[in-house]
Amino acid sequence: MREPSLSRVLLIAIVVTTAACDPGYRLKPIGWLEQNGSRYEDNFGEFGLRMVSAGLIGETWLWPTIEVFGNAESVTLNSASLQTAKGSYLGTIDPSIATAPPGGGRLSVRWNFGAGHPAVDVIGSRAEIALGVSVGSRPKIVRIVLERLPCC
Repeated sequence: MREPSLSRVLLIAIVVTTAACDPGYRLKPIGWLEQNGSRYEDNFGEFGLRMVSAGLIGETWLWPTIEVFGNAESVTLNSASLQTAKGSYLGTIDPSIATAPPGGGRLSVRWNFGAGHPAVDVIGSRAEIALGVSVGSRPKIVRIVLERLPCC
């Protein structure tokens, strides 16, 4: 049996690592503080939010990771919408991950665009998420403007 050459092993390693990287579509919240290149945070007075930017090439959905921090009262996600150049989309909220207790936690919302509607086409280069939340019993709207980032 023939041993693989070093150049062949390196070529395979390069292909495997670059194939795991989304080659060109991530979203960044405008005006938020960047942490480690793909994690962003902002403060909204009574609480802060963190989001992670992940690749979207080939996906037909948007499912951002949203973390609440620094909140003295519970923060509940009541509604979520996404506005793009293609239209307005209501988010699906997971009721089991819709409330962050005092001190922080996760909120879960997902937008499914359906087969044949890739996220990159629906979202485009800029979009806005509007989150309807309650801080304790007080309603608040959080607007997050997203822009396309070059990736990798």
